[in-house]
Amino acid sequence: MGPSADNPFDRLPDELVLEILQMLLWRPFHFGPDKAKGRVRLEVVCRRFQALVRASGSLEWDLATDEQDEAAYVRYMLAQLDAARPLSRFALHMHADVSLMTFLQMVIPHSLRTLAEVRLFLVGDDKPCVNWESSFNLLQACDKLAALDIWLLNCSPKVPSTSLDFSTPLKSFRSLQSLTLYGFHIKKFAAFIQSFPVLKKLEVHHKAGQEDIVPPSSLQKLFWWGNKSGRIDWENPAEVHVPASLTMLLSIVRTGERWMGSDLSVMLDRLLDDEVAIQKALVRVPGAVQDVLSLFDVEVDFEYHEHIVNVLLKLSCEPEAKEVLASRVENLEVLVSLLVDDELVYDQAEICEIVATILLRVLSSNIESRKTIARLTNYVRNLVGLAIRTWDSRWDWRVAKDALEMLAYLTPEPEVVKSFTNDPDGLQKILKELAVSSIPGLYEGLVEFLDARREVRETAVDALTSLVKSSQEVKAVAAVPGCIEKLVSLLKDPSSEVQEKSACLLQSLAAGEDTARAIAKVPGCLQSLGQLLQSKRAGAQGAAAPVLLAITADPEDRKAIASVPLVLQNLRWLLECSGEVQEAAAAILGRLSEDAESRNSIASTPGCLQRLNFLLECKNAAVRKDALRVFESVSQDFTSRRGVAHLPGVFQRLVELLAGEAKDAETQCLAAGALGRLAADPEIAGALARVPGLDEGNGCHGTGVGRWDVRRWSKIKARQKQVTDVVRKACFLVLDTGFGQQCLHDSCKGIVTSSSKVSPGFLKVTVTVDTGSAFGPERTQ
Repeated sequence: MGPSADNPFDRLPDELVLEILQMLLWRPFHFGPDKAKGRVRLEVVCRRFQALVRASGSLEWDLATDEQDEAAYVRYMLAQLDAARPLSRFALHMHADVSLMTFLQMVIPHSLRTLAEVRLFLVGDDKPCVNWESSFNLLQACDKLAALDIWLLNCSPKVPSTSLDFSTPLKSFRSLQSLTLYGFHIKKFAAFIQSFPVLKKLEVHHKAGQEDIVPPSSLQKLFWWGNKSGRIDWENPAEVHVPASLTMLLSIVRTGERWMGSDLSVMLDRLLDDEVAIQKALVRVPGAVQDVLSLFDVEVDFEYHEHIVNVLLKLSCEPEAKEVLASRVENLEVLVSLLVDDELVYDQAEICEIVATILLRVLSSNIESRKTIARLTNYVRNLVGLAIRTWDSRWDWRVAKDALEMLAYLTPEPEVVKSFTNDPDGLQKILKELAVSSIPGLYEGLVEFLDARREVRETAVDALTSLVKSSQEVKAVAAVPGCIEKLVSLLKDPSSEVQEKSACLLQSLAAGEDTARAIAKVPGCLQSLGQLLQSKRAGAQGAAAPVLLAITADPEDRKAIASVPLVLQNLRWLLECSGEVQEAAAAILGRLSEDAESRNSIASTPGCLQRLNFLLECKNAAVRKDALRVFESVSQDFTSRRGVAHLPGVFQRLVELLAGEAKDAETQCLAAGALGRLAADPEIAGALARVPGLDEGNGCHGTGVGRWDVRRWSKIKARQKQVTDVVRKACFLVLDTGFGQQCLHDSCKGIVTSSSKVSPGFLKVTVTVDTGSAFGPERTQ
């Protein structure tokens, strides 16, 4: 805009512009270094602003935040002595060890006829070295002084720190109507009060043993800090116990200064002790509860957090305060974040108890707050974590109880669930209710502390183990990031009990095929499970074996398991056990034997085939089948086949299983397959032909006995040129099933069998005999 152009801002009257500027120039309860800087910045905007700022009649300066501000203040005031107009309002915030008189003398003499309001705030020392008699005499010279506040901010509301004792009576403050002397006790109060003939409001500390006084007739409100008796409020009797400066304290809270927040938290905490009226009044001040909460946003030391939460605890007795806390998600987030803070939980558990009490008051009185708090990010997770961290702690058990009560409010029947907190098994019961109610965040909270200190991780593992039962719960837990990795790491935990429980939990998770693959991919998992197989705890063995069994469903994982040192040897020793452990070990070997390299390793493991040989007579049908499965697979290799043949009684056991009375099709198929593969060796075939009872193996119901088995069976006697007998035995083996009949129809031609079980379509058959290797060329005889 050119210099001659019309500027709309110039058309605004000075009165209006000054009123706008005053919003920045006069904020006596807002502390911080920007107070002085803001004033100077306004002056350098333009000459008009400079003139208006200097004519405003207001001056406030913060000397307590930055030591350099003292020199800046002196320079500024010296530069303004001639140009600036007298002041009507003056506020100074300073350290108590700074010479107050020096700064007052730079202002007051220039404004004796205009100064109406003075506010002084001193920090840093309960007993500042100030000549208060000289200061009061200087202030008394101000003809129009109507309001005077002097605050020793480090002083307790209950006990004064400074006594005022004037050697000569003060001269009259002819215009003073409001006087606040926080932190001061007046020794000769009766003489002192006579110096204020028109005083309407007085706030000052009361000291024990102070004489009773008759207040002047002009006094409308007298508030004794530290003593309820003797207070008066003629205009508003209901507020007799409420200091008029209460709103001023809240205004200071809003400044957000770190050290001011610390001092005020202590002041408000002590102020509210046994002061129900002040609690109610504070709650009624718009934004008061929010202002107290904002103190947590200031980086105050943890030692002051206790005072802040104490203030909130006292305020939360009022329904209005609970409504305010519940009305905003941010409020609940602040409280929850404090509740689960690690430093507070372990070092200052009493603060957590107070915060928990506040939250419980809010949740119990406001149903909507329960819905709100349940939607908070990580709320359930954090509370569950807090509960398991503190449940077994003698000192922090109350915190755990409070956390569980808060979680109980998220369930459909909170009052019933809350009663569980007094139960020794209350943690598991309440967590179960949360799981039934599908409360999100439950499993995340438990998983988070699987790598915490020993007592905590044991509690977390116990809780997860008790919860994970259904397939849905398995999926939910497995989906928690880091869950499987943490459980695998616990397999090496120093505590054997933790190892066992972690393995049990992995056993539950491994029920899912995808989860089993994920478990196998965790580095060190297979090695840890292999080591658990030789654990002295039967429970650890019983949990590790089923996990490995689930992992063997994947061909690649089978190879990885077989390559882990000592796994096969440990599985061999588990075959000596009984029940589920033995069954799982046999099943793992059965699956591993499907891989060529693995079955060779099984055959070369000392004592493994010998133990499996005895298990062919095991009463457990599943164990027998898995032992048969190993023999069927191992017998494919020439060297391993010879090793099987040398096992005492193995042929007889296989034949007995083939002709078993149970007519178990799968068992008979596996036995036939094992015998058929063994028969590929000429010497073994001859030995098999001499096994007693072989001719009676004609009751097979195995639908899996097909063309391959018929050809292999023919070798038993074909090597001795007894083809007809071989075919008869093969027919007996397969004719009981339609599948076997079809195989025989396709494989045998030209030989007539006298078996009554042969249908008319099979009266003429011819046998082809394979005299080569197991998979070699065939020739017809």
